[in-house]
Amino acid sequence: MTISKKGSRKITVDNITYRWSIRRKPTYDQECMGSNMLASVELYLTSCCTLSIEFQNVRFDNLVKGIENAKRITPKIIEFCIKDAKNKGWKPEINGGTFKYKYDID
Repeated sequence: MTISKKGSRKITVDNITYRWSIRRKPTYDQECMGSNMLASVELYLTSCCTLSIEFQNVRFDNLVKGIENAKRITPKIIEFCIKDAKNKGWKPEINGGTFKYKYDID
């Protein structure tokens, strides 16, 4: 899976540059059932192993749970997730599938 350059954001963590993105529009489950929000992260210049971050909160544009359960995802949170995922075994420079990571925002 490769993250589109359009709509993605650049972040540098420990002198390594990454691209990260959250979908512009919610999936059906996210919108109608209030399922968890997802973000994707990969190396900026090449996509080898993508990090998929699952946040234990809903999007602001969901129809079910309301915005009181929604939280903003900031670059500081993404930076923390990248560092923690690398400590837990994510190797962004090695070809492979998607590395799944769960983050509880509270």
